[in-house]
Amino acid sequence: MRNTISVMLIIYNEEKMIKRCLESLKDCVDEIIIIHDGPCKDESLEIAKKYTDKIIVGSRKGLSDYHYIDAINKCTGDWIFKIDADEYLSEGIRDNLREMVKTEEYDCYSFIWPLWNGKRYLTSKWPIKKALFRKNKISFMEMPHINFVPLGKTKETDYMLGHRPDYNNFSFSTLKSKHKKWVDIHAKLFLKKTDEIRTYNKLPEYKLRWVRLRFKYPITLLLFPIKDILFDIFRFRFLDIGGFLSWHISRTCYYCMLYNKVRKLRKHKQ
Repeated sequence: MRNTISVMLIIYNEEKMIKRCLESLKDCVDEIIIIHDGPCKDESLEIAKKYTDKIIVGSRKGLSDYHYIDAINKCTGDWIFKIDADEYLSEGIRDNLREMVKTEEYDCYSFIWPLWNGKRYLTSKWPIKKALFRKNKISFMEMPHINFVPLGKTKETDYMLGHRPDYNNFSFSTLKSKHKKWVDIHAKLFLKKTDEIRTYNKLPEYKLRWVRLRFKYPITLLLFPIKDILFDIFRFRFLDIGGFLSWHISRTCYYCMLYNKVRKLRKHKQ
């Protein structure tokens, strides 16, 4: 068994962040696939060329999720590590990555993905993010902010996947600018039928039912932040009060904005 590892990285003008990410991948993986979301306006690609020659400049779509299926298809490895430019491998992941992919028991690994406010970490043990997947056990429907669905067992690790953007993800200005742009793109998806959305391997039926419900009754979008809040209360994550409030206020605002935008678009379409 080869157990080779591909990294997929979707970027958009990330010259400030990408070097740290690529340095953490050096000597740990077999290939790095980079797709730039539209024409590059900074030095991102010049920096990337020092680490890989597998670079694609795609059309501008505004959200990395709309490049994922193309990236998966470009990956030749048995495993895929999905990472963002403002993320990086911790020493724990680097030291154990090759051992993890030797498994026959698991098809996905998740890592601690602590919340960062631009100056310091707000949490230390959560959220948890799935990032390493066996390629032939991936299912994905091309929808924003929906992770790959592993078609097999997931191993939850204690290793940290570093995530340190150079801004505060939870500030009002971020909600107003970055999230609004995402919402405008995301909402347009709800003008389609679910069978018109690109898919890599069919989603499990229980996932498809949720997707169909969401498209038929967009108000169910508001259940997402409620579900997440209850889940984190049950796990006592509210003890990290700064992280708990920042995370859930941000997510709740996003889904409220999304529902409102979808409602307006559908009303206008009628």
